[in-house]
Amino acid sequence: MIYRYKNWRNYADELTKKSIVEKAIKKLKQMDAFLRDKGNIHTIFISPTKKQLMKQDANDIIIKDLMQKYQLSAYYIEKEIDGIMNLSEKEKIDCYHDSVRLSKFGHKVWADAIISRLSQILRLKLEKTN
Repeated sequence: MIYRYKNWRNYADELTKKSIVEKAIKKLKQMDAFLRDKGNIHTIFISPTKKQLMKQDANDIIIKDLMQKYQLSAYYIEKEIDGIMNLSEKEKIDCYHDSVRLSKFGHKVWADAIISRLSQILRLKLEKTN
């Protein structure tokens, strides 16, 4: 299969990968702090690649470790997809145009997963305030 875009990680050494991911996570940490300071309820969602959703690749350990280092919590969308939506293998494949870009169907699935998770968060928040 020919892909329009190649994954940059295929061409980078481990130190470069970690440096790039750490820079992104530091920016995410700043955004997280800004939103918290304003009193906003928010959640960070991590979207799987096609191989991750198909259980052919594990979640990125560099991202997981750096999220932990910078004390950021995130919700992995495939938990919702695997746990509640019960998609078939074909439906999982149909979520993507290629290895990372979502199809129209994929955007619908992701929206449903995010809505489900946000509903849970808001329900818990309301229970705490009542």
